[in-house]
Amino acid sequence: MVTGSPKQWFALLFLFAAVAYGSASDIYFAQSAQGSGTGASCANAYAYNDPSNGINTSGMWVAGNTLHICGTITAPAGTNIVSAKSSGSSSNPITVKFEPNAVLQEQYFGTGGSAGIYLSGANYVTVDGGGSGLIQATSNGTAGTNACPAGACTRQVGNSTVIEAMGVSNITIRGLRCDNVYVQTARDSVGNTGISCIHFQGSNVSIHDNTLANAGEGIDNTEYRADSNTQIYNNDFHEDGWGIGCAGGAVNNSNYQIYNNHFHDFDRWTNGGGATHVNGIHCFDLSGGGISSMYLYNNLFDGKMGNCCWTAWVYLEANGPGNNWNGSSGTLYAFNNVFVAGATCCNNGNGLLNYGGPSATGHMVVNNYFYGTQAQAGPCIDFTGSGPGQTIMNNVFQNCGQVAAGSTFQGNPAPGWKTWDYNIYANISSGNSAWSVNSINTNSFSTWQSQCKCDAHSQAQMSSLLADITSEGVPSAGYVGIQQGANLMSIATGNLSALAYDTTAGNTRAAAARPSGSCSTQGASSCWDIAAYQYGAGGNTAPAAPTGLAAVAN
Repeated sequence: MVTGSPKQWFALLFLFAAVAYGSASDIYFAQSAQGSGTGASCANAYAYNDPSNGINTSGMWVAGNTLHICGTITAPAGTNIVSAKSSGSSSNPITVKFEPNAVLQEQYFGTGGSAGIYLSGANYVTVDGGGSGLIQATSNGTAGTNACPAGACTRQVGNSTVIEAMGVSNITIRGLRCDNVYVQTARDSVGNTGISCIHFQGSNVSIHDNTLANAGEGIDNTEYRADSNTQIYNNDFHEDGWGIGCAGGAVNNSNYQIYNNHFHDFDRWTNGGGATHVNGIHCFDLSGGGISSMYLYNNLFDGKMGNCCWTAWVYLEANGPGNNWNGSSGTLYAFNNVFVAGATCCNNGNGLLNYGGPSATGHMVVNNYFYGTQAQAGPCIDFTGSGPGQTIMNNVFQNCGQVAAGSTFQGNPAPGWKTWDYNIYANISSGNSAWSVNSINTNSFSTWQSQCKCDAHSQAQMSSLLADITSEGVPSAGYVGIQQGANLMSIATGNLSALAYDTTAGNTRAAAARPSGSCSTQGASSCWDIAAYQYGAGGNTAPAAPTGLAAVAN
């Protein structure tokens, strides 16, 4: 005799049909069973932890299925809420979809299999927050404060991961708000590492259009292997210890793309009294490997930086052969970025952009805007041990304690360049030499030009700020850099195709097209503007993501 309730039979037939016919299904989950409890809608959702029909039962994880999160789901502290039981496919990814304003939360998250969402070992899975979906800890933060969502921060858990995705491929995390993983508001012994919104390792990973806030690390990629095609774009990072951390072993990680992101207001983590050295991006490697090609562009770094313990907005650490972020041969391509130091920043003597390690082809730093803080006496760029063959063009360096600092370091070769030109320097003063590069130590622009044999087409006003350009690099009529830059359209192809357009300033504006052709005489209409923006070019649509990337399921 066959037994079972009609509701149980309906659920079984629903699952058998999905498997038998290979059809994609939309299945809904809530804190507790709703309505008829069939999983057919939010109004009739399964309980997320139902032992037979919950979101973590293997029958739900069928290629093409969309698993919907409804309402607010509050789980016990340190436990897993969603765990991938299978992989999707290139044509039928599995999607975890947050319905409008859906929330996953617990007092604090665990790590590994106890992370809030556990995707490790899975392929072709998308987590889609829909722009309003939120996943948060409610009680984890500095003791004695009331800044946590639940009020008092009663938990001080220093190892906590919201989304764990190790050993994966073709994973997309988009449109999600991750917040309050650890709310640090005062002097605190808890460091940033091990407390992350997203901890991942794999190839063809796309993380975009998320808000990643109040975490030790917004994105932790410090255990990469021989991976490729990482895309981190259109994200908002704030109040993190590090926005992005990246490191690995004796392997090469290729085509690492960080673009259109806004990094801002990291001041809370500067209250840690040295437990955290704060960075927007920190990449390093201690085992002989590294990133072979990093594309860093269209990002905006600004806002409050606090009063302590900074390294740099971008810190690509290089401590000698075998200990360089780039494996001693990888290349940084940094363009269209806006770097701004806070007015009261922040014990930062290491630069806004700090990179080392020689490149096989020479690092490229072009069309960026740097606005430093003289009070800290540090450089806008520190490129110690970064090697020869570099291209440094079309940048503005303004209000820096120093323009640039660099020499040999720990066996890494001295910085050198094939082209250093078409730059503007303004209001550079701190007591240190404006240029402290190799054997050159000078505050004189003319002396710098003579000794570096560079900057023939550049400009300098060393004791005053530039007129007609804001501290965030936005030009207006009269700006001295208009049509004074080199035209770099000849290299704006492939993974550098976004250089044909000006900055998106961290996805806050549409990029405008730069002039085509060449610039034989400064002031011609085909010459580019110096810095990240192209004045008066209109609001043309930006290009699609760079070509030459592996497909990522979305």
